[in-house]
Amino acid sequence: MHDAQVERVRAANLAIRDRIRTAVMREVVRETRKFSPEEKRVQRIQESLETNERAVQAAAAAGVPQAQLQRMEAATAGQIDQIDAVLAVEVANAKTVIRRTTTLDLPGRRVRRDDEDLRDLETLAREHSLDQWQRMSLTRTQSIIANGDKPQIVLHPHVNRLATILPSRRLQPQHELRNLGVIPAWVFEGNYELEYRAPGDAKEVQIVGREPGAGPSTIVVNVAPDLAFAMTGYTIYKDDKVVEEWGASDFRAVSGVFIPFKTRHALSYSRPGEYIAEREVEQVRINEPLPDGDATFAIPKDYRVSDLSQNPKP
Repeated sequence: MHDAQVERVRAANLAIRDRIRTAVMREVVRETRKFSPEEKRVQRIQESLETNERAVQAAAAAGVPQAQLQRMEAATAGQIDQIDAVLAVEVANAKTVIRRTTTLDLPGRRVRRDDEDLRDLETLAREHSLDQWQRMSLTRTQSIIANGDKPQIVLHPHVNRLATILPSRRLQPQHELRNLGVIPAWVFEGNYELEYRAPGDAKEVQIVGREPGAGPSTIVVNVAPDLAFAMTGYTIYKDDKVVEEWGASDFRAVSGVFIPFKTRHALSYSRPGEYIAEREVEQVRINEPLPDGDATFAIPKDYRVSDLSQNPKP
């Protein structure tokens, strides 16, 4: 049970959420990822060696001939080459510029995200000495479709129009509401003990949540009463260390809803500024009919389909 002021903010956000049935947002997203390529290389090689060692031991216990065991061990060198090839693409993709169109159908629990890579990929590939296979992996142009509890669909227009069906459900309609200035549901429905703060004559108020127990996390959510209690930012602390920050500005009224046209999202779970995304909205449409209707969330008929959703985990 929350106190009356927290409940007031929660009710205001539920009202915003209920007002939005469909939304189409077009924006430019600039992403930066910080990591140590050498650390990643060592980690992945170690994981590959451990996996291969377990496989060889299992094969030996099963009575596999010695010659086949030697071939399995020799394959490790080729896997290390593959690790280096993939890592080279990740280094080239440390900075990306994407035009993103997100389509939401909240009553249907459906969302589609279309990303168009705006970088000069040929120049980028030459700068990083990437081969033809690596160049195909370089582009961030793709579409992701999530439809309720069904497996997600990834459309790859640059790979002979391939649609991959995956078991992952990371893309969720409710998660996308944050970019519309709505406080995520997990703030109120999670394990946080919430309190309301109104510092001085500030234009923003705060919802502060703390997790009970050892090694707790704390979240501070900033809310603007003058913007119908839209969320202007939040910060998550883990053991008094900032691990995630999200901030919004340039709010504009769209169909009766205050939408942030600029946001910044930063993650620092492994290292400071490990991931930063800066978004600038170009256009938002709220509660307008979707031009392609249900076809928006379906695989186009001219796409090949690779269904990986039923593959068992190793």
